[in-house]
Amino acid sequence: RFNFIFDLENIKSKPYIIASISHPRFKLSWIPSQYLTYCKNVFLSECTLMNSLTNSDFNSIENDSAGSDEEFYGILTQSKYSCDCSAADSVQLNVDNTNTATVQALSYLDSKNKDLNMLNTFAVVKKVFFKYNTTLPSSAPVERLFSSGSQILTPRRNRLQDKTFEMLLCCRCLMKEFNNVIM
Repeated sequence: RFNFIFDLENIKSKPYIIASISHPRFKLSWIPSQYLTYCKNVFLSECTLMNSLTNSDFNSIENDSAGSDEEFYGILTQSKYSCDCSAADSVQLNVDNTNTATVQALSYLDSKNKDLNMLNTFAVVKKVFFKYNTTLPSSAPVERLFSSGSQILTPRRNRLQDKTFEMLLCCRCLMKEFNNVIM
């Protein structure tokens, strides 16, 4: 059932590998030598992917705001002999982003520091760490809704926002209908 945890080359183990390597306390210390290169490459590729996703989001936001100005003034600044080097610039930017992510990840792995504050030095690794080592918070009102009591209309629940109260009430009614259909 849990063979993928011990077989690190299994695709199911990838999130666990990345989560543990991105934690400064563990890094590569726990990985058996036969899997070391593979796990390191998995981590480096995830850092590169995270960096490219972050930069593409930033560039698309930047291009949206500057696009109309460039369209308007582009005709005025364009000369007869100018060339459009945007494709070459884009390729160079992608190579630079990949190199930046790889350098940051390798520097992180080479660092002897095991404190969580070291993640502030390595922005890409910090993003990977937050993606793989944080859980989604559970919502207390939803937990109470699906408990056996489901006490929504009680005085102690008087601080609920209108939207939250409406959602809980609708969910409670749907839950009762669902239970009646099943039984």
